[in-house]
Amino acid sequence: WHIDTDPPKKGRQRKLSVVLLLNDHSEFEGGDLVIKGHEDTKILNTVGSIVVFPSYLSHMVTPVTKGTRYTAVGWTNGPAFR
Repeated sequence: WHIDTDPPKKGRQRKLSVVLLLNDHSEFEGGDLVIKGHEDTKILNTVGSIVVFPSYLSHMVTPVTKGTRYTAVGWTNGPAFR
């Protein structure tokens, strides 16, 4: 489990995390994105699925046990949380 945000630097910090699934789930096993508190929710099921969530949410990706999982990830920064 991890979070994607750090303490503010110069009044700014990472605010949103974005994950886009680039290949179909039939091409790999495992590799599920899990957000703490939403463990039963399937996220990123099909190619082109995208999820945006607050960077301070604890999350993980389960191990890929077969094939290769391709994703694009990104983050947005903004004024520090109050």
